[in-house]
Amino acid sequence: MLAQAGVVHGERLMGRYLNQVVIARAADGFFSVLSLAETDPVYRANPVVVADTVNGHRLDDREGPYRLVVDGDLRPSRAPRQLVSIEVKPAF
Repeated sequence: MLAQAGVVHGERLMGRYLNQVVIARAADGFFSVLSLAETDPVYRANPVVVADTVNGHRLDDREGPYRLVVDGDLRPSRAPRQLVSIEVKPAF
């Protein structure tokens, strides 16, 4: 999704681009912040995905329509449900 939006990714993700963060916001005001590198398969073995299904079924109203899933996290504390926006911006 980030690549489709024109965000630098893959082998080009280095230098000044590593100073960017991804902010995922939920409908209830909860938000999660990840470094841009944490979302890229070049830097991370486990994927970060925007899910609209689980086990082949659409997410229910409590979870969806979209949820950020940070695979490999031991707790889902960075996985906002009812995702409404994703923003990429410089960290400082």
